[in-house]
Amino acid sequence: MCKISLVDMPFGSMKKMEYKGKQWHDKCFCCAHCKNPIGTKSFIPKNEEVYCGSCYEEKFATRCNKCKKVKDSRVKMRNHTVQIVT
Repeated sequence: MCKISLVDMPFGSMKKMEYKGKQWHDKCFCCAHCKNPIGTKSFIPKNEEVYCGSCYEEKFATRCNKCKKVKDSRVKMRNHTVQIVT
């Protein structure tokens, strides 16, 4: 059963997506924010939903308190770019 359509609509020759034991028609596997199909693009799960990378950043990224832009947690150290994890 497709998690979105919640009906026993057969997958048949339609592509299906599977994540954590749940199945979706490929057109139903969408970003929780922009509603665009994720397809073969990477996604980020959060609170039982999935987000495309840009929407995840828009909704959940750490932002500068002053300018409200997304804070980049990468810094350059001795010619290497590293990610700061908090």
